[in-house]
Amino acid sequence: MLPKGQLQRCQQCCQDIRLLCGVDCRTVSTEEIRILRETPPQPDFCDGCSYIRCRARATHAYGCNESYRWHSPYLYYCPLGLAFVAQCICTDAGELEGGIAAGPFLTSNREEAREQVAELTSAVCIDSVPQWSGDQSAALGRLLEFLCRGMISEGFRPPSAVLPENQGEPADLSTSLEGERQLQQLIEQQDSEGARGLLDQVFSQAYAASGGDTEAMRHRVMELSVMLARACVNAGADVQEVFGRSDYLTDIREFSTVDQLYSWITSVLRRFMDYTFEFQQVRHANALFNAQRFIRQHYAERLTLESIAAEVCLSPGYLSSLFKAEAGESLFAYLNRFRVKRSRQLLLESSRPLVEVAHACGFEDQSYFTRVFKKYTGVSPGKFRQKNGRV
Repeated sequence: MLPKGQLQRCQQCCQDIRLLCGVDCRTVSTEEIRILRETPPQPDFCDGCSYIRCRARATHAYGCNESYRWHSPYLYYCPLGLAFVAQCICTDAGELEGGIAAGPFLTSNREEAREQVAELTSAVCIDSVPQWSGDQSAALGRLLEFLCRGMISEGFRPPSAVLPENQGEPADLSTSLEGERQLQQLIEQQDSEGARGLLDQVFSQAYAASGGDTEAMRHRVMELSVMLARACVNAGADVQEVFGRSDYLTDIREFSTVDQLYSWITSVLRRFMDYTFEFQQVRHANALFNAQRFIRQHYAERLTLESIAAEVCLSPGYLSSLFKAEAGESLFAYLNRFRVKRSRQLLLESSRPLVEVAHACGFEDQSYFTRVFKKYTGVSPGKFRQKNGRV
């Protein structure tokens, strides 16, 4: 939880950004996964969004977690495809505490954004959402980074809150293994609070058995991290998302105190629970929008499942199943439908030969273009052009 003084500074920062940049801004608690409201409450686009799949608190907590993961401001998208920038706020021990999320704004032209939102819902109007260039969104990110790096606090729970005074007692191996089994069960049951409490207990038992020896605790934390990595894989989570970009075993070797080891392993568990359960829908929406945006920008090129998956940092198989589940159609059905949409515009707005229209929209030959076009419109490209006044 952000300390009161720091929360006030964050909210003042949000007010200043809102006034200077004309974009909504809010303070986020990543520990509680909620938005910390100002007093009096300020208008926020997300509060008025009625799209059923939008979960603002999880979306913005995800953005702050990704900023922490990549050590920089993070640009992300809500399920409607509207853009936001988040910057994390850390304790003086380097642990994630919260962040500031600014947005929404448009990164595509307004007409294209309207079409995209209209495909999802008719209940949300984006006329008030500003349209920004890439340079403007990058500048906002740098501003947030500058402001948030000056808000480092000392408000994190020290290991002394959970470590016992009686050190040096012999370790009970059966109790330790049972604790790990129970921890895995709580993780599978999505019991975040129970898992964190049990991790404190397991860590405390290990600390007592080690006599407070940092090297012994380092080995114990390595064992716990391997167990958590295995739990990540079993739950379908991305290990790099949970442990960060660097080699986590190298990180553990560099820690010099039990405090650092405790702080690290508890933050790993929290990120694991958040990414696996709280952020799953947000991650899916973000990946889906990025894939769709890449298709809209590169539809005229030769696209493969592998090339699109690489762009959004997912495996081809996972992207394929995710796209089908979230969009209600296959990735290539979406690609062909978008190509047909663009080809209809070219057929109506130009007199270019059909073979040129086909190539301009990403179809490798005219016969395949004709089959796909007829599938989606019911007529051939030539008849469509004749019917609508072009010969």
